[in-house]
Amino acid sequence: IRQRDSLLGLDLSALFVAIRGDRTASTFMSLRARRALLDGRFDGELEVGAVDYADRCGGGDSTCTGGLDGRTLRGGGQLALVPAAGWLLLTDYRFAWNAAERDGVEKPAIRSHTVFLRAQRAF
Repeated sequence: IRQRDSLLGLDLSALFVAIRGDRTASTFMSLRARRALLDGRFDGELEVGAVDYADRCGGGDSTCTGGLDGRTLRGGGQLALVPAAGWLLLTDYRFAWNAAERDGVEKPAIRSHTVFLRAQRAF
């Protein structure tokens, strides 16, 4: 679902995906808000999301070895600025946290931070 120029001039979007099968049960959700300012020369975006996953292997299938059940929460944002013709300044930050268990035994949580910076000049 996407709606342009919605609340406070934001572009809002939502995504929901559910996968169900013999080997997995996974659900993915994401919410995103974006806004352009200064006649499109400055652009900002925020995103949050969640993934819930579970392996569903039966006892009789030797090719299905999964037994993991977990969830991932993530969020982040991006800023882009075009200060003059031919220039682009971009920064992006993302955070993710994953927790899972296998066969009832909790695994260590994983946290990640990703930072991306870019300054570009086109000729």
